[in-house]
Amino acid sequence: MIRQNSGSIRTKDGIRLHYDEYGEGDQVILSAQAGFAPCGMQQALAGKGYHVYCLTIRGFAPSDYVTYDYGESWYDRFAEDVLCLADAVGAETFSYLGASDGAGIGWHLMLLRPERVRAFVAVVPGPHSLAEGFMSYRQMLMQGLIKAPPPFDPPIDSDPAREQ
Repeated sequence: MIRQNSGSIRTKDGIRLHYDEYGEGDQVILSAQAGFAPCGMQQALAGKGYHVYCLTIRGFAPSDYVTYDYGESWYDRFAEDVLCLADAVGAETFSYLGASDGAGIGWHLMLLRPERVRAFVAVVPGPHSLAEGFMSYRQMLMQGLIKAPPPFDPPIDSDPAREQ
């Protein structure tokens, strides 16, 4: 049975960050994003024996909203928040899994504190085109190439290669 807890931590600058906890064990995976699918890849990993913490980044509910513009240091700040969670849960080292913007946070973790990260998995990593290039969902919808964006965090149980 996957155990789930929700909690919050406070950063050095007083921001309250929300996290959800799944699974248990010594193998810790941290993930930080603007939001998480209720039955996504993080929870699937918890079901495979990992202890997973999903941190909602500052500025997105249920973490605290922020009005300060960190300029070019947003991702460094997000990475520092992941380290704050790691310290709070006693994870001296951890694996990190991030999708899209969460992957960007992982790159910054690797730049700031690589000795803390045992493994880094980047799912749909950047860089993404700010001009919404040829392959953006918006462009494909407008061109009639697709009727709706694909589901996020599709199930992987039927695909042995993706499970591995």
